[in-house]
Amino acid sequence: MKKVLTFTIIAAFTFLAACRKSDNPKIPELTRVPVPLVTKDASGDGTISKDNPTAFKGKVVVDLYFKDGPKPAKFDLVVIKNGNKTNVQHIKDGITSFPVTVDVTGTQLTSLFGSTIVLGDKFTIGVNITTAAGQLFEAFPPGPNAIPYGSGLLGQPGASTQVDFTAVCPFDITGYVGAATVDDPYFWEDTYPVTVTLEGTNGLRVKGVNQTPSESVLITINPATLDATVAKQIIDPAPPFFSYTNLSMDGKGVVDACNKKINLNINWNVTQGSFGGGPFTVSF
Repeated sequence: MKKVLTFTIIAAFTFLAACRKSDNPKIPELTRVPVPLVTKDASGDGTISKDNPTAFKGKVVVDLYFKDGPKPAKFDLVVIKNGNKTNVQHIKDGITSFPVTVDVTGTQLTSLFGSTIVLGDKFTIGVNITTAAGQLFEAFPPGPNAIPYGSGLLGQPGASTQVDFTAVCPFDITGYVGAATVDDPYFWEDTYPVTVTLEGTNGLRVKGVNQTPSESVLITINPATLDATVAKQIIDPAPPFFSYTNLSMDGKGVVDACNKKINLNINWNVTQGSFGGGPFTVSF
């Protein structure tokens, strides 16, 4: 930790007055919108093999995040390719019962977009919502800064409004053992060497975090989806930086199998509070 050595505590007090519609008739009526929960079914393929993309068979589970909340008139399952929101294709329309599992195949994606799937292609799948009142909320609204459904939704526990399927290189976890390099521009603000060992079947232990031999972090890899997870763990209980104690890491990311990198976003915390989060990349 070379830059963040102090905490800034900002206290904000907001006073709300005249919050009842009877007190202020200009307050608009609030509309409760069904919130989709879109996840991958683990029994399907988690990624698309670049060597045989038409063999891809994924499964997407469409459900309601709030089980007792308002029901939609319908959900339409839609997909975009490589982030292009001007070309939205429909996978399955008129979904009205939940949860439902929808098959997505490589042949289908090839047909929808009219081109062969190549390495690096990413297909993002979400839901267009039509409410009971007939309002449409798009999964991929146009505009560079447009946010689907509203800001803050993904901050809810377990929320997931879309999933990605990416054409990737083959992955072999044994190729991610040995000498590696960490690039940490956020917390430690440096690039430095580390050593990685295999722990269990899908765990990679990175030793030498923060250029400190005693500090290490365990990264768990899902070989089916190439998702990388750092469960919250204390990497240094001592107070090496002033009086801060129990330095911990947690976060998520993905494996870039083509370039042999693990790209993570890591949260840094101590007993005294949080330093926030930022990128953390392990390269081999």
